[in-house]
This record gives sequence, structure tokens and C-alpha cells, in this order.
Amino acid sequence: MKIKTLTAALSLGLGAFLTSAVFAANDNGIQYNYGELRYIVDAELDNLDTEDGDGFGFGGSFRIDELIYVIADYEALDYDRGIDTTVLQVGAGVILPFQKIDFIGEAALVDGDVDTDVGDSSDTGFRITGGARTYVMPKLELRGSLTYIDVEDDDTFATIAGDYFFNKSLSLNVSKDIAADVDRFSIGVRYYFGE
Repeated sequence: MKIKTLTAALSLGLGAFLTSAVFAANDNGIQYNYGELRYIVDAELDNLDTEDGDGFGFGGSFRIDELIYVIADYEALDYDRGIDTTVLQVGAGVILPFQKIDFIGEAALVDGDVDTDVGDSSDTGFRITGGARTYVMPKLELRGSLTYIDVEDDDTFATIAGDYFFNKSLSLNVSKDIAADVDRFSIGVRYYFGE
């Protein structure tokens, strides 16, 4: 029994190693070391019955090996009717490169605060994201993802975004999030380093 268990464990480990080696060999130039500053131009929160909001966010990503990266992100938004929100996220992602596309998966802890004229609330939860990144032209990258988030209430939203690269280190991006409770549009700048 121990031999079968050891054989299964070695086979699983060897399979994971070979899979990692194949994925790592398909590096397609998509970068994961960056810092980003963005302006959320228009935001809506249907579950708080407010329509007009804007604010800013900043964050970044750092690749710690060929398949793993870490992420951090902070957003502060001001809505009408005296509602302010802040969201902090910290987590990690995995990269599965395949030819010209990187498939990604992310998991993050999320801390959210809502301040209103009648009281404040805060909660901690998580989010899980699956998506893809690809260059459609040498200076244009497209990103798309589907995210499930659970902080006080749960929601699922889709994101589509594009990055135009002025050079290897600097890009301008636009992003649209669409969900039942959240709808927003943002413009950002990313600075890439160290890859």
C-alpha cells in the first residue's frame, strides 16, 4: 500500500513538474511586474441605490517565479448621497501560458469599508478570478476575466480591458466592469519593470 501511495505521489509530482516546464517554455512576453495608477471615471453601485461615483485606485503585481505572481490593490470611491467606499485586496495568481495567450487564475483577500451619513460598515471576504491576457498587435494587449467576490454580499462580474503600450515600460489602459450590482469604467497608466 505504501509503495502504491509513493508511486502515485511521485507520478503526480512528475506530472506537475512536466506541466510547469511546458507552460514555462511558452513564455510569450506578457509582463507581470508593474505598478498602476487609475482613475475610475464612472461607477454605479445598485445595491446601495446610488448611481454617480468616481475615485482612484492604485496597485501592482510582482512575478515571483515563472508561474506565480503576487498582487495588491487599493481603491477609494466617492458616490452621491454621501457614500464613500474603500477596498484593499492582497493575493496571488498563477500563469498558464499557451502559445500567444496567458490564462490566469487569482485568489485574494478583500477588505471593504463603506462610509455613509447614517453609519459605517466594514467587512472582510475574498475574490476568485479567472481570465486571459493576449497581445492582438505588438503594442496592444487585451485582457478579459470573470470574478466572483464575497464581501458582505456576493457578486460575479466580467471585466474587459485593453492596454496600449507607448514602449516596453509604459502603457495606457481602459477597463470596464459589468455586474448585477457594479458597473464602472476606468482609465489607468501602468509602469512595467524588471522583466
